Amino acid sequence: MAITKHEREQDYRLILDSLKNSIKEIHQYDWNLDLIMSDGSLAIHNAVKAIFEQGFIHGMCSVHVFRNLEKKFFFCKNRR
Repeated sequence: MAITKHEREQDYRLILDSLKNSIKEIHQYDWNLDLIMSDGSLAIHNAVKAIFEQGFIHGMCSVHVFRNLEKKFFFCKNRR
């Protein structure tokens, strides 16, 4: 678990790089991602891309997808 004061790309890079290096040092394992799930934050996406450099799928958390759909549906419904 990691907590950041700001949701900036450099914060996520630091967290992911620290995790990746710790896993390599402690377990002698190169951590690579196939899939990342997040709230769709561009800062998270860019940080993962910078740290892992390989192709991965960036999935959006279903809770966030449904919340966004509800907001858009509610907005459209109330415009009529």
